[in-house]
Amino acid sequence: MQPRRYRVEQSVCLALLLVGCGSGEPTEAPRMPATPSAPTPQQPLTGERDDDQQAAIEALEALGYAGGTVAADPARATGVTRHDAARAQPGLNLLVSAHDSEVLLMDMQGETLHRWACEFSSLWPDRGGVGKWRSDESFRRVRLLAGGELLAIWEGLGLVKLDRDSNVLWSFGGNAHHDLDVDAEGRIYVLTRKAAVLPRFNEDQAILEDFVTVLSPAGVELRSVSLLECFEGAGFDEAMRFVDQAGDVFHTNTLSLLDGAHAATLPEFTAGRVLLSLRRPGTLAVCDLEARTAVWALQGDWRLQHEPVMLSDGHLLLFDNRGKRRRSGVLELDPATGEVLWEYRRAEPDAFYSASCGTAHRLANGNTLVSETEAGRAFEITRAGEVVWQYDSPFRWREGDEEFVASVFDMVRVPVAFVEDWLER
Repeated sequence: MQPRRYRVEQSVCLALLLVGCGSGEPTEAPRMPATPSAPTPQQPLTGERDDDQQAAIEALEALGYAGGTVAADPARATGVTRHDAARAQPGLNLLVSAHDSEVLLMDMQGETLHRWACEFSSLWPDRGGVGKWRSDESFRRVRLLAGGELLAIWEGLGLVKLDRDSNVLWSFGGNAHHDLDVDAEGRIYVLTRKAAVLPRFNEDQAILEDFVTVLSPAGVELRSVSLLECFEGAGFDEAMRFVDQAGDVFHTNTLSLLDGAHAATLPEFTAGRVLLSLRRPGTLAVCDLEARTAVWALQGDWRLQHEPVMLSDGHLLLFDNRGKRRRSGVLELDPATGEVLWEYRRAEPDAFYSASCGTAHRLANGNTLVSETEAGRAFEITRAGEVVWQYDSPFRWREGDEEFVASVFDMVRVPVAFVEDWLER
């Protein structure tokens, strides 16, 4: 299927055939309901919620991730299992893992140099996940700041800012999830969500509505923009035609602030707008938060994707979870056309695969650092696809009597210069 690129000025929409979210087979799905030309405010459910609606709302807001899905193999080597020092990008490695509410900063040999930790229950003792989906037990996403300060998300629950010694500087309990970014003034842009019955969208069933919430550097909420409202009336009905009509309708999983560096060739990518990944409809999108509208969207052969990131040359890097024969891959795209300029996948028996999560980061030397979340692995590849560094997690996650490899939600290569003024060796 050729990529489909959408702009707000486009008057003729192309029909799409996209892979359905659950089965992996092409499927039709209802379109988004017709909407007025301008976003309408959220309409509350009239009357009392019935028990089924309330139960659905509570279940949606408890959505998280299992701490592991791949059975642990005692014979598998762990730690840094490959390191070609001549070709790997030097630096340190920031590990976000499902084994605990901690973040580790390691050297290239896997030795831990620093640790941040915070228990969710110490901030919100009466909140948390349910059963298998215990998202209060580990961080989902973090951002390392100057001076060793750290922003960390508990999936669907909240956000905390820690100093380098893990002291809590502030916390935000607004159902933060998946991703965040920080602007030059220190304001935090974070994905949040709220489950509700919105009669204009679905009269009877609850949906999980995603927002971009902006916080001050001190963690005070400044504003919150509904992504559903951004797409309503914005001219993207065809791009959004495979949005589910109930439940987790967008599953927005990535948020990246645009700096405007490529606005001359990509006018929709002006500074201050946000680049997003909407996993459910398989869509990459740009939204103008000031105007509260979507301005650009792109769809292609990727499936249930994560982590679209603009590169310095104007290309776009993407983690493709289930794009080809249920194998994961990393794509480098031309956002102006959707053309795939570079692609990394592995053939059997060495194929890599993560049905959920996953990240890809372009490094300073041109290599790419990939987090294969469900396998509990991170690896660095050259442009030719050669693995020059690999980390296999030694951490485990238990469910009853079963032991799984702890998911690696993210691995970030950190320049030594960024931490040397505070890191104690």
